[in-house]
Amino acid sequence: MGVHRPVFSSRRTIGRFGRALLALVLLAAILVVPLAGPAEAAGPFTVNSTGDDGDSSPGDGVCRTGGGVCTLRAAVEEANASAGPDTINFGIGGGGPHVIDIDDQLVLNDRSGGTTIDGYSQPGARVNTSPDEFNASIGIHITTDDALAPMLLIQSAANTVRGISIYGNGPRIELRGEDADGNRFLGNVIGTDPAGDFASSAVGIHWSLNVGIAMNLGPDQNVVGTAAVADRNVISGNGSYGVRINHGETSQNVIENNIIGLSGDLTKNPRQGAGIDLQWYTWRNYIVDNLISGNGGQAVDLSHSTVNNVVVGNYMGTLADGDSANSTTDNRWGVTVKDNAHNNWVVDNVIGGNWSDGIWHKHNYTLGNNVLNNRIGVGVDGSPLGNGGWGVELTGQDDLYLNNIIANNADGGIYVHSYLGSGPNFPSVPTAGNRFLENTFYDTPGPYVDIDSLGQNSNDFGDRDTGSHTLLNYPEISGIGPGQIYGWACGGCTVEVYVSGQIQTDGTLNTNTTARGEGAAWIGRVQADGSGYWSLASNQLRADKIVTLIAVDPAGNTSEARTERTVPSSFLGSGSNPGQSLGRTTAPTAPGRPPAYAPDEFTCSWSGGVLSWENEGANEYFVRTIAADGGETYLGGFTGTGTTVPNADGYRVVNWAQGFARTAVCDGPGDQPDTSTFSCSYANGTLSWSDEGAGTYYVRLVDDAGDDSYHAAASGTSLSVPPSAGYMVVHWNGGRHATTCPGGSDTTAFTCSHANGTLSWTDEGASTYYVRLVDNAGVDSYFGSSTGTSLDVPASAGYQVLHWVSGRSVATC
Repeated sequence: MGVHRPVFSSRRTIGRFGRALLALVLLAAILVVPLAGPAEAAGPFTVNSTGDDGDSSPGDGVCRTGGGVCTLRAAVEEANASAGPDTINFGIGGGGPHVIDIDDQLVLNDRSGGTTIDGYSQPGARVNTSPDEFNASIGIHITTDDALAPMLLIQSAANTVRGISIYGNGPRIELRGEDADGNRFLGNVIGTDPAGDFASSAVGIHWSLNVGIAMNLGPDQNVVGTAAVADRNVISGNGSYGVRINHGETSQNVIENNIIGLSGDLTKNPRQGAGIDLQWYTWRNYIVDNLISGNGGQAVDLSHSTVNNVVVGNYMGTLADGDSANSTTDNRWGVTVKDNAHNNWVVDNVIGGNWSDGIWHKHNYTLGNNVLNNRIGVGVDGSPLGNGGWGVELTGQDDLYLNNIIANNADGGIYVHSYLGSGPNFPSVPTAGNRFLENTFYDTPGPYVDIDSLGQNSNDFGDRDTGSHTLLNYPEISGIGPGQIYGWACGGCTVEVYVSGQIQTDGTLNTNTTARGEGAAWIGRVQADGSGYWSLASNQLRADKIVTLIAVDPAGNTSEARTERTVPSSFLGSGSNPGQSLGRTTAPTAPGRPPAYAPDEFTCSWSGGVLSWENEGANEYFVRTIAADGGETYLGGFTGTGTTVPNADGYRVVNWAQGFARTAVCDGPGDQPDTSTFSCSYANGTLSWSDEGAGTYYVRLVDDAGDDSYHAAASGTSLSVPPSAGYMVVHWNGGRHATTCPGGSDTTAFTCSHANGTLSWTDEGASTYYVRLVDNAGVDSYFGSSTGTSLDVPASAGYQVLHWVSGRSVATC
């Protein structure tokens, strides 16, 4: 079995992946970009002070505080105000390392071009050169005495942070929002100091916040480490997670070749809660070739509906060789799968030396995850690296365990049971449909596969229809001898046949020996007929070999492993017509590495009331106006490369043609005064207005509080509109022209009544009636609508029914 080795090991790397694409439709508010023209970049800003004062005149192109020095904070402020990419270097005099103690968070938010903070520019700093550890010399330490949230906040794209150590009793780095794409973190120490002596005292406090690197609310295609040893990060000593990737808009990030949980020299354990956490719908992130050891919780957590992520080639719980572990390197678990995590990939990892389970599936409503080619309790060279619990503790549905080595684990191989549930958010559903195929088991107490610890031992193959995997029983052996085995199983089931072998120095299992009890390797499978009879011929069935059997029913449920049976020297039984092996399972192909970030060079322009933009091949372009005060208003999505727009100080156009946000910002003409006698009126669901010769009219809804919100655009002089307290129509033919009109008033004797859970009202001839609930404080909230004259409603202090046949009519009861 091949093992995908992390880059920090001197051994070979093996990996095989295809590509898969998830489509995600994202449409969210986009952070504001100032329209005032910033100062041009004045070349690299060189920090020469450990102070924390701000810049005396941000935007003048000179990094200078009131004291005449350049601090890191002043350099960041100048970079944010400077057009285009910027670089922040260091040239602090005197012996290092130099500690910069910050009193408030640093913020990178220049959307005109990325900023590089290069700690390795400090004289005396040196990048890592070790293939197994982290021996870099870090000259710049950023710390704080306060629990800042976070210390470094990044809200823009294409920034690079390299060669710094950042630590303190709060979050270290956060990437926040959909503009924080394509950032790179290379050669840093995050959460502890380079010696590994600092650990956050906030362990267990604000669990979701005390993170080394957090990606929240939409950052895509960010990189934490690369295959180059100089780019490896150490991420340890954080109060909760080393890296946390969060929310469905956050996707396609790469965490590669880092040391997560240990000190750079691998001798210390500045504990953090967990290594890498993926949750809340985030998708297609790529966790590859990391050493994830020494974490108080799991090495990798897949939870809360995260989907299609790939965890490949990592060492979890071991040292850098993948063959040894000690009390410093253990995590609690290797991988945890919970809270509806589905269709994720755990491939070619070494998971050993952890003090609980190697892989733990917590909830029954996780499903469809693929666990392939891993060594669970076994080192790369076959060294025993047993986990303190089960190799795999599994609940959930439709997972595939294929071609793994599972050995040496204290409680056993694979334990299958049902999660009992704890309320509506954690339902109790059966564990079912999980397939364990072609795996290698050895040095495992009890059966290789144990279902609910019930110890199946009957020949009842048809009536076991409750519990995990329907309590499917293992196959029975009726005849066995050199070259053939046969017996009975459930009708139509597939019977997996395993024999003993011997582990070789390269970690492979040699089934051609007569060694007993040293391993169990898959040699073939055969399908039972409708009555349950099965038979297999194989030259691997030789005298003194030990046989183990597992059944898999047509629904994918896997049985316990049958108690071992030794092949006798002569055939025992009277079987005939030996069957042939069905052959190996075709392994599914995991998604490949996500696409690299592409710089944002999308452009737009305004002329004569028309906004135009480059053709990027997108199905839709999303347009917003930008006001002088920075406020933005969404206009809508457009399928072409231009549209008529209202006058504004600026415009933003966003498209997702390449799978991530590409943004164009351009100037507009600004507002023009309204000098017309423009008017509008509402009647029976239709809003009408006077013809001002405009190509487009923009309709806004006005609520009872007088607040307006954009509804739609029209090219004529009328539009069907939803009920509203009032309306506003705007156009820009010759300047900004706006008119307002009421939605109508209550002019009818409209009435309602409530009895036995049903609300009824008089028939006013409306196509739709809208029902609101009124609480004891008199506050009403929308409940539902009806096309008739009644609706079943929950108990409430009162009710309100509205319609708009000829104006706004309200009945209360």
